Amino acid sequence: MATECNKSIGKVRKSYESWFKGTSQIETDNELFTAVLHSSQRDIRMLETETEMGYFLSAGVPWFVTPFGRDTIITCLQIMMLDSHPATATAHVFTQLQGKVVDPWRDEEPGKIFHEVRRGELANIRAIPHTPYFGSADSTALYLILLSDIVKWTGNLEAARDMIDPINRSLAWIDEYGDFDGDGFVEYETKSKRGLVNQGWKDSGNSVVHIDGTLAETPIALSEVQAYVYYAKRRMAWLFELLGDRERADELAKQAEMLKRNFNEAFWMPREDYYAMALDRNKKPVKTITSNPAHGLWARIIDEDKAEQVAYRLMQPDMFSGWGIRTMIKSSLNYTPISYHNGSVWPPDHAIIIPGHKKYGFKRE
Repeated sequence: MATECNKSIGKVRKSYESWFKGTSQIETDNELFTAVLHSSQRDIRMLETETEMGYFLSAGVPWFVTPFGRDTIITCLQIMMLDSHPATATAHVFTQLQGKVVDPWRDEEPGKIFHEVRRGELANIRAIPHTPYFGSADSTALYLILLSDIVKWTGNLEAARDMIDPINRSLAWIDEYGDFDGDGFVEYETKSKRGLVNQGWKDSGNSVVHIDGTLAETPIALSEVQAYVYYAKRRMAWLFELLGDRERADELAKQAEMLKRNFNEAFWMPREDYYAMALDRNKKPVKTITSNPAHGLWARIIDEDKAEQVAYRLMQPDMFSGWGIRTMIKSSLNYTPISYHNGSVWPPDHAIIIPGHKKYGFKRE
């Protein structure tokens, strides 16, 4: 038994060594920073999961050893400088799982990228819809951003040509199923009896709340989802230009600019010098100050003349705790520092907000 155990450990160790050799070698003159970096690299390697469709990075150990559309894509985007292979492998797996039919039980629609996959007894007897479950308003736009990033880092245009059909299906989902009321914004509303009420990254049931403490009613258009869609359409315009389809590129660029204009009109709150978290079913702004709109810095959907106010607001004591930016303002009726999404500080939130600050030149922040 001990011999078999040692063999298994040795095999795992060799696989880690092989993975490290195949990634970018990064060293700094700060020993602590380098140690943290290498530890993080080992954590990323631990998330690699093999399936019959290929491998992907799971969302977490031990409870989330499964692909999450949003989480897996964002991780791949963050480590592209380190290794582009997880991104290409993820794109391959996710394309196979792209929505094909209208299935209310799974919140599935043609062209949509899933939220989460589960296997086991509950999935097998259809007690849960996660086979996969598609209740995610943002995974599809993030998928398009990932595909464009793969081309930017690898230069593999032929791979992009092979992905034209899934790209077009994703873009069609955004315009048809995502924006189901035709107002120009992507909304969500679950149709599944076991689906998620909220389908952004803050997917807890009480995360989208008005300043008077009442929960926003669906369909809901989240600020960060519009930002991702804007970014995705800009990136796709760039990609179609590279592929020689100038007409499609111009069309997508115009759509992106229109979305940016409409977003800055509908979501901006002049009195608060900040953006609304969302629009509710009546197109009423959800005025609770949260970290969601800050993702717009990363996507560059925020007007230049408003970006400084956003950055300033995020760094005020009721938002910036010293440990990080709170998910919800401290004075909110629903604020709780140990909540899932209503006041806690999330590292993944910052992994999008921080590069957004840098894009607008807010280096000190």
